[in-house]
Amino acid sequence: MKLFEQIESKLLLVEKPARYIGGEKGSIVKDHSAKLKFALAFPEIYEVGISHFGSSIIYNIVNEEFDLLCERVYMPAEDMRNIMIEKNIPLFSLETKTPLNRFDVLGFTLENELSYTNVLEMLELSNIPLSAEQRDENDPIVIAGGTCVFNPEPMADFFDLFYIGDAELSLIRMLKFIYRNKNNSPRIDLLRQLAQFDGIYVPAFYHPRYENGKFAGYNIDDDVPYPVRSATVDKLERKFYPNTPIVPWIESVHDRIRTELSRGCGQGCRFCQAGYIYRPVREQLPDDVINQLRTQFNRTGYDELGVISLSATDYTSLDELFLEMRPWLERERLKFSLPSIRIEQLGEFAFEILGSNRKVNLTFAPESGTERLRRVINKPLDEEKFYSAIRSAFQNNWRNVKLYFMIGLPTETQSDIQGIVDMLENVSDIARKYNANVRVTISPFVPKSHTPFQWEKQNSLQQLEQKEDYIRRNCPANIQVFAREPEISVLEGIFARGDRRLCQVIFRAWKNGAIYSAWNELFRPDIFFEALENQALEIDSFIHQREIEEPLPWDIIDKGIDRKFLQQEREKAYNEIITPACEERDCEKCPYCDIPPQILSKQKHLKQEGKKQYSEKISYGRRVRKKQEKSSNQLVRVVRIKYSAMGRARFFGHLDKMKILERAFRMAKFPLTFTSGYHSHPRLQFSPPIPLGYESRSEYMDVFVSDIISPGNLHRFQNALPDFFNVLQHRVLPNKPKSLQSLVKMALWHCEIPLPPDEVYEMLSSVSASDKIEFQRHKKVVNIRPLLIKFAIEPETKRIDNKKTLVKMLLKAGNDGSGRPMEFFLAFGKKLEVIVSGRYIREELLIPSDDGWENPLGNKIIIEDTL
Repeated sequence: MKLFEQIESKLLLVEKPARYIGGEKGSIVKDHSAKLKFALAFPEIYEVGISHFGSSIIYNIVNEEFDLLCERVYMPAEDMRNIMIEKNIPLFSLETKTPLNRFDVLGFTLENELSYTNVLEMLELSNIPLSAEQRDENDPIVIAGGTCVFNPEPMADFFDLFYIGDAELSLIRMLKFIYRNKNNSPRIDLLRQLAQFDGIYVPAFYHPRYENGKFAGYNIDDDVPYPVRSATVDKLERKFYPNTPIVPWIESVHDRIRTELSRGCGQGCRFCQAGYIYRPVREQLPDDVINQLRTQFNRTGYDELGVISLSATDYTSLDELFLEMRPWLERERLKFSLPSIRIEQLGEFAFEILGSNRKVNLTFAPESGTERLRRVINKPLDEEKFYSAIRSAFQNNWRNVKLYFMIGLPTETQSDIQGIVDMLENVSDIARKYNANVRVTISPFVPKSHTPFQWEKQNSLQQLEQKEDYIRRNCPANIQVFAREPEISVLEGIFARGDRRLCQVIFRAWKNGAIYSAWNELFRPDIFFEALENQALEIDSFIHQREIEEPLPWDIIDKGIDRKFLQQEREKAYNEIITPACEERDCEKCPYCDIPPQILSKQKHLKQEGKKQYSEKISYGRRVRKKQEKSSNQLVRVVRIKYSAMGRARFFGHLDKMKILERAFRMAKFPLTFTSGYHSHPRLQFSPPIPLGYESRSEYMDVFVSDIISPGNLHRFQNALPDFFNVLQHRVLPNKPKSLQSLVKMALWHCEIPLPPDEVYEMLSSVSASDKIEFQRHKKVVNIRPLLIKFAIEPETKRIDNKKTLVKMLLKAGNDGSGRPMEFFLAFGKKLEVIVSGRYIREELLIPSDDGWENPLGNKIIIEDTL
């Protein structure tokens, strides 16, 4: 059995099989011959990994090269992982189902310290040696990038090399070098040559020293650079971003199209690692941002879009961006999300644009409860503007606001903790007036490398627990408080500033079952703490305060920001002195950063010749309400479409299939009508849904449209659908119909049962003769006996093969309950693994008519002819 067939045969045994099938719109499949094969791995499940924007850039730039190919792999969920181990199925790429150990290079993205053990699990599932020194010429070169590699030491034993910084600068050059030389040089010599590239750190050539149980620096081979300079691209270029991003089969963490508004942040929040390692600020022009989003919308059909930025409201052309986007957003009824909002920077115009997406929360991060501590962390906040903006959000009909605060910050006192409670009381009073919801997340401060607070002591577990408990006990009742588990933050702190001795801690924790640690329900901190103890390492030795002059494990990495600058910023923090943002200073004259100068869109925008001027006034204050047209003035037609959902469609639930269809309608430019209200969506009505594991030649939907449907609309709609959907017929209905769910009463099924005919007959006869048969459907028990109306076993001449029995079933469907063929056999104790290997196809839906039965398109159906 081929690997793909082996995988596919097990997918209906897992919760979300679409995670593992590949073939999404925007994915790229290339011939493996005469190409370097690069597997891009994300050590979290599909929904998380596919949302990582940096991975989409890497996937795009690698696959643009003729002699390179990139395929994706994510951490399998627990149910799939267990099956893979039991059935000896190796971890595979989504695009071609190729085992990972057959790739030339395997690259991991490290964004979360708690995902480190997932990396080891993925290597184990791939039959790749975990330790870099155990790999030979037949193994892939295993690399890592991402934010965590700015202190790579806790994972140094497991990777051949780390890529530090922006992938766009030299990742392609590195991969092509490997392609040219992988068969000509011994592995160690190839790695030595790669160590000369900007941004590449090869741990094998850097040997940590320890004195009295403390890190004391490195012994470094003669022919490698020290420190390793981070790779930084000068500017953001259009070619970095895919025109057709990968559209996930199922709902993802960030289920929208996105492009990069800016990279880097010049605000200088002293606790924020991203603000330092992603410097300088590089902004795109508003027109470039909009053009990228338009192209992606036309090719994906998403109704929600957003931008990527560490501080979106700092974008220097934000008003121009909103002004240009607004007509398009309104015309297409698109929702727009803006990340990392500084609430005091939002005016009424911004609230109006963002108001199209009130289904999401508005999120603001004051970080601290007092202005004193906000000066310490270099994040000042005008509290009056903050409360005013909260009030404005509620006035603009938001009903859900999220706030983020940090505890355990340097110099923090009990007064600062009380300040958080005081701010929440003020927000609570505002929220009560508007019957709004406020959710607060409390996150313990974790000192990170390459920041002014990299030397600071981290609060202990006991201190963090006491502070979280105080806030919970004193918080107003109408505010929900969610506090991050202190154990999570302490472990992050250990790994964020740890050294190479932690490699064995991570290995032992993984060996003892610590995987999926970023998920609260599977987080087992005791395993990590036991592993530390087994290695004779103490928690305090990693979270204690460091001396200014002592060697640090991450000194091996040079971001281009002078250590003296970080020391000065730390001193200014203790003196409560604010440092202005980079955009307020002359970047090119700054003596502390040896990186390219920042690029701000406002400066570029105004200098370009022939650019249109923004003469339209951007008004703030209360806006004039638009008059809404009465729905009765809009001519609405209803088109009933019959389509099939075959083959891989059985791996999707109903809601995921609905989203696929909705996106196809938008790509086809269907003249859809929409529901009213803030959560407006296309007016579509569907026939009774079929669950996972079933196929159908009789899916129907009613589409409410505002204009005549042309053949071109239907042709574009079909072309926008995946190959497992096929439009069969359509009809314009003369009147507004009742819902298909209420009209349909029965369904005809074609079933290929993987059981002998006499056994099938005995079971179905027992069902027919019973008064009641209870079956557990998810969280409720259902009596499935009334759902079977009639069945007929086809003669032996019509059997598919000797292992399957062909059965026709007439089952109930619609509002009174819908029968599912597999359940009748599972109720008699047959194993799911056996039953799902059959095939179950809904052939037709039946509606009662004056003289019998018809399908939803009005075609007469004679039941006796089918059974």
